[in-house]
Amino acid sequence: MTISAETAKAKNVAVFNVKFSENLGDGLIAETIEKDLQQCRGIGRVVTRDLAGRQEYGTSPIRNRAQKLRILGMLPPAMRRLVVQRTLSARLAGLKGDWRKTVAAADHVVIGGGHLFQDDDLNFPSKIGALLDICTEAGTPVSVFAVGVTAKWSKPARDLFGRLTCCRVASVSVRDAA
Repeated sequence: MTISAETAKAKNVAVFNVKFSENLGDGLIAETIEKDLQQCRGIGRVVTRDLAGRQEYGTSPIRNRAQKLRILGMLPPAMRRLVVQRTLSARLAGLKGDWRKTVAAADHVVIGGGHLFQDDDLNFPSKIGALLDICTEAGTPVSVFAVGVTAKWSKPARDLFGRLTCCRVASVSVRDAA
C-alpha cells in the first residue's frame, strides 16, 4: 500500500470501508489495508468501521435483507430511492455517533477498499457524505484509497461525494480510471 506522507505521520488511523460486506473481496481489501497501515512505522493504532455498521463477518444490520432487496427491486426507481433514503436516514442517525468518536480519536481517516464511489439509491453517497461532514467538522485529514468508482452519478450523489473538497485531503487513489 502506498500511503501519503500525512497518513504516515499519523499515530491513530481510522479506516472506513465495507469490511464485513457479503462480498468477501471487500473484506480482503479491508484487512490488507489494515495490515499495511499497522506495519507503517509510527502508526500506533488502526481502527476500522464498516459503513453499514456491521461488526463481524456474516452479519447484517438489516433483518431479512435479501427479501427487502427483492421487494425494493420491484418498486419504480423514484419510489425505491425514497424508501431507501428514509431507511438510510434513520440508520445513519445511529451510526454518526460512533463515527464522530472514531474520527475524534484519529489523526487521519482513510476511506478505502471496496466499490464505494457508486450511486445505488444514494446509499454510499449518503454514508460517505455524512462521514466527510464529520471529518470536515473535526479537521481530520482524509485519504481515499483503492476505491471503485462508477462514472454515472446523480446530482445528489455528486453533491454528497463532492463534500470531499471541503476536507483536508491528503491523497486520493482509485481503482477505476474512468
